[in-house]
Amino acid sequence: GAGLQPLAGVVDFGVVERGAAGTRHFTIANRMSDVLSVPLLAVQGAGFALAGASPSGIVLQPGEGTSFDLEFRPGAQGAAGARSGSLAIGDRSYGLTGTVVDPPLPHPKLAIDLAQTASAQQGAVSVKFDAPARIGGSGTLTLDFRPVVSGATDPAIVFASGGRVISFTVTAGDAQVSFASGLTAPFQTGTTAGALVFTVQLGGSTDQQTIAISPAAV
Repeated sequence: GAGLQPLAGVVDFGVVERGAAGTRHFTIANRMSDVLSVPLLAVQGAGFALAGASPSGIVLQPGEGTSFDLEFRPGAQGAAGARSGSLAIGDRSYGLTGTVVDPPLPHPKLAIDLAQTASAQQGAVSVKFDAPARIGGSGTLTLDFRPVVSGATDPAIVFASGGRVISFTVTAGDAQVSFASGLTAPFQTGTTAGALVFTVQLGGSTDQQTIAISPAAV
């Protein structure tokens, strides 16, 4: 944005998500009165590389210039954090740096399939994503019961797998959650009036839906 800057010190590629790339554009100009050739270029450091052909050996007439791009592309392995490398142009060397961050997990969205919002029913919950997962992670699906009558309990309000909490894992490329039972988590509504509150949490994102079970004659 500020135009061409003299190359000095360390070149910072900024923050780059794993699987993406950051690029810096370099220009070499012959400001001498003699014909010069571009010196040998060498790049070192994991994730740092020339993007395209090297300009090494290109002959530059006085006033002529050429350009090249350097790319910082973090690999799939390794921890997030700072990375460093170097760019050697002839007998001169310049530092390269960049920061690797993991891409965010997708946002989960609950879908509840329940034919009738009443007692003694069976339904199923599925969790889809707003976009395919780019990294792996883990989350939880929770069923909470809030009775109409304070203090009432109902041990029949559970997932079919048993209990009210299901842990799950996500791998890169997944478009929805896979449970041990398949793509849905079956549940039962029990026999007590109240609210069934479903909450899914994945990374820093959550989604919640509530189903009201109305009182009914015994």
